[in-house]
Amino acid sequence: MTAVVAGQRSTEVRAAGRLLHGALGAAVGPPLAGAALSDQQRVAVLLQGAAVLAHLHAAGWRLEGALAAGRLREGELLCGLSAKPASAGASTSGRGGAGEEARSQLLALLAALFGPGEPAGRGEGRRAARELRSRWSGDLVPLAAEQAVGDVLAAAPFLWAPRFAAARSSLAAGWLASSPAPAGDGDAAVLARVAAPDAVRRRLLAMAGTPPALEALLAGPAARRAWEGQASGASARSGSGGEEGAAARAAACLAAARAQAEQGRHRAALDVLLEGLRRMRRALGPEEAAALWREVASARLADGSLAGAERAAAHAALLLSRAADAPARRDALRRLVELRLRRGRVEGVEAALDGLESEGRRAGGGDPGVASLRARLELVRGRAGAAQATCTAALAAMRAGTPAADELRALGARALGWLGRADEARAELRGLDDPARWLEPEEGPALWAHAGERERAVAAAAGAFHHLWEAVLAGSHPARGRWNELDNLEPYRAARLVADLELVTPGLVPVSRVRRAIAVLRRHSAGELAARLEGRLTGPWEALSAHLAESTHDEDGLQRLFAAAGAERAWVAVRAARGEHVLLAGPGGEEELVAPFGDGHLVLRAPRLDPIVKSLFRLLLRQLPAVRAAAAGQPVPGIVGESPALLAALARLPRLAHGEVPVMVLGESGTGKELVARQVHRLSPRTGGIFLPINCAALSESLLLSDLFGHVRGAFTGAERDHAGIFETARGGTVFLDEIGDLPLAAQGKLLRVLQEKEVRRLGENTPRRVDVRVVTATHRDLAAMVREGSFREDLFYRLRVAVLELPPLRERGGDVLLLADHFLARASRGRRPARLSRAARQRLLAHSWPGNVRELENVLEVAAALAEGHAIEPEHLQLPGERREPEGSYHQRVEAYRRRLVEEALAAARGNRAEAARRLGLTRQALSYLVKQLRIDAPVRR
Repeated sequence: MTAVVAGQRSTEVRAAGRLLHGALGAAVGPPLAGAALSDQQRVAVLLQGAAVLAHLHAAGWRLEGALAAGRLREGELLCGLSAKPASAGASTSGRGGAGEEARSQLLALLAALFGPGEPAGRGEGRRAARELRSRWSGDLVPLAAEQAVGDVLAAAPFLWAPRFAAARSSLAAGWLASSPAPAGDGDAAVLARVAAPDAVRRRLLAMAGTPPALEALLAGPAARRAWEGQASGASARSGSGGEEGAAARAAACLAAARAQAEQGRHRAALDVLLEGLRRMRRALGPEEAAALWREVASARLADGSLAGAERAAAHAALLLSRAADAPARRDALRRLVELRLRRGRVEGVEAALDGLESEGRRAGGGDPGVASLRARLELVRGRAGAAQATCTAALAAMRAGTPAADELRALGARALGWLGRADEARAELRGLDDPARWLEPEEGPALWAHAGERERAVAAAAGAFHHLWEAVLAGSHPARGRWNELDNLEPYRAARLVADLELVTPGLVPVSRVRRAIAVLRRHSAGELAARLEGRLTGPWEALSAHLAESTHDEDGLQRLFAAAGAERAWVAVRAARGEHVLLAGPGGEEELVAPFGDGHLVLRAPRLDPIVKSLFRLLLRQLPAVRAAAAGQPVPGIVGESPALLAALARLPRLAHGEVPVMVLGESGTGKELVARQVHRLSPRTGGIFLPINCAALSESLLLSDLFGHVRGAFTGAERDHAGIFETARGGTVFLDEIGDLPLAAQGKLLRVLQEKEVRRLGENTPRRVDVRVVTATHRDLAAMVREGSFREDLFYRLRVAVLELPPLRERGGDVLLLADHFLARASRGRRPARLSRAARQRLLAHSWPGNVRELENVLEVAAALAEGHAIEPEHLQLPGERREPEGSYHQRVEAYRRRLVEEALAAARGNRAEAARRLGLTRQALSYLVKQLRIDAPVRR
């Protein structure tokens, strides 16, 4: 059977199921990346890609590969026979899954055509590419391929020109009907399909009902008028009364709903709106439907349903996401972001705010509403200092007295209250008319209480939480059962209320409620606020122990430590000739500590210099080398030490990281080469990309070649499908090749081509593929000697050894051994009191040569802490390599023997009662039973 699709753009038309389209023909011709196309022609290819996805989605199929891997023939996009039923891939189940697939496919195609990042340059094609990338990058609303087709034509009106008739024809496709063709026709009946938004699709199919007629319409001079509904007889909407009647009915529905809302009958207003949407959903245009959904969001918000309000706002944003009215589109997205933040949800918000700002700049001005949303985002994350700074900066460029300025002042007062700066919070609230209207109902009392206005806080406490606030503000425990009212709030809002109540009057909130709030706040990335609550439970010294147990120390960690230790009011900064760098932005106080720090001074101001504050200050000076390195501009998270040898080795790291040259990290095993490689990536312009490490010594030669460079189907036994290597996968990021000296000679030549030509060939494939990665390597071998021996290519050696960082072994770092020892013991304590090294044990650690470097030190201390059983670690507990071992055997055998002894002693003390023994060990009964079975312990008989 010969099936004919609309037109004859391709000499070989293939089918996906019953769908017929020229782009499904054999993918022959030049690849996209190497095609010589103008910018406008590239946008035309993007239109064809969106059309292909729309046709396949409508047919219930999906692409198995990527559009970006397609080819071109005479300007036509060919993606080959790489389609499969959508049910075969879980990623496209449901509308949201299909939207995510369309988004990722089109963004990848856009990057293949115009390069990664935002397309720079002038011209209509580049401008259209930038606008499309901005529209498609946000992830708050799903992207349908049919809508993407409309986006491309709206952003690129030049595609209506006659020279792009073939690209527009790709919007048409054929569909094999289930019934046979009329008698005398040997072919199956082919119905017309068009890739377009719903209203446009219905209009075009009414004007051209067959594939040839549809393609002729799209390729002809009247295509734009037909698309935009200007052709005679075309009606964009169904139902009596046409467009004007639908708009009038929508306006009447809005007026009736608002009349109900003005009387406080929000539930009745909601009923009116939902009934109107149900009756008019097919007749309404996107703008009218969006207006109704926005009113639904307002009614649900007034009725106390934030979740329902967010869903309604998402409907409105989706309807207006393709609208030509840019202000209305941005306003709908701002509303959706605000409602999401009011529920404590931050997923996708950062990208949406970036998109709003960039679109506002392109429109010729800023977007003042984004500042308040960024302040809300920081408040949700518990970062009060950042929220207050955002409000201050935005207010400086804004006229006072406007609603936007009043909202920023209210949010700034909220942040100042959390920071403990009551006087400044009170000043911000002065003159504002009902500042609590910008917050949730349960936040109103907190706003005034943190500002020192407790009487106004009691007056603001209304509704279900009135009794809670009244009791807490009076310093008394609420009546029994009142805390259960928190369960009626969403988890984040309940956790935030617990934090406010505990900060206003410490010690009144039940511990179980505080612990639950801490867990919820951490899930919502509000680590600083969670740390302050933890400080109320644990005390300063437990907070200090937990901080030392962290693997990395940065400025955020310092803020959490001071908050958890009860010193959140402190102000800390580094003063140097080049300026002042604030580490902790608390309100400070009259008393001050100053000490030399680097090439300047470390300054701390607090209301009172108690022993806790003084101890934290000494910690900054002596036991946080990562902070010292940060002040010097050379941080490496995870590397602990302050020896001159280490700091000298890391001094060049920031300058080398900012470039694009390959970096080679040298050093013995266990010196922290991968940590340095990760920091090179973090400080580089590629920090937004991914970091992919691979150990060249851990895989066989065949697996290593496949992992690095990829393979095509059938390249070797077991290659059942195409596989992209890490150089392709890490596009825009960094690849770290550890133990580069173990790279086989066969792979060395391929790696050289990656470095020189920026291209890679998969195994079994002759066509090169462009790659965009930075390569960082590490080795403990002498590569120069390997070059002389012929086991390492000389040209690759000089291509890799461009920028070199050599890490010193632990034996050359002096007192860093003891700093590392304290760090590892604190981390191993897991919140308990860390084990202590005796003076003799410290001397023994300093005297050892540490051939295994930091990794060996960590292992030795882990065993020593177990053997010391909570007492001070003595020299006999340090099982150093090269010395006589105890008869227990290997490390694992000694640890197992120690665990067995603990369990046996607990069982003996409990006379065989496993429940009692489990309590003595701090375990559950199930865990104890598992250990008894695993360690093959003959438990004593219970008496």
